[in-house]
Amino acid sequence: MALGVSVTPNLVIYGEVTASVVRDPIRNRNGVSTTRTGHYLSVAGVGPGAAYYLLPANLYFSGTLTLSYITRGYYGLSESSVGSGGNGAILTNSDIGGAFMVGKEWWVSANWGMGVAGIVHIASMKLPSPASRATAEALSLVLSATYN
Repeated sequence: MALGVSVTPNLVIYGEVTASVVRDPIRNRNGVSTTRTGHYLSVAGVGPGAAYYLLPANLYFSGTLTLSYITRGYYGLSESSVGSGGNGAILTNSDIGGAFMVGKEWWVSANWGMGVAGIVHIASMKLPSPASRATAEALSLVLSATYN
């Protein structure tokens, strides 16, 4: 979700809260990939961004610099049935991330645009213990609604 203001007809600056959630994530540690069945991971962030619209096509490109973190939890029947850990536990310290989007909108009224977009989320955060880093990448296809 983003809230901002048009600086020019083509340029919007905004603040954004962003999040992506994945079920059964793949963990890659020391070159070994493991699917974490029964788990979910979410990467969330908040920060400033800008969008540039190619008018009159209403094609846009946007980027947000975020302060991000990763949480984890379980969607299984109970924690004991899928492993140890906490539901919604924060795994990382807050650190830098980004969200980049390309989309297309169509006017559906004088003030509303509806469309579709692709988003890439990228973040790299320090783990509290042991002293290492976690990186997260997510690709999403979303529907968009913009009020002007």
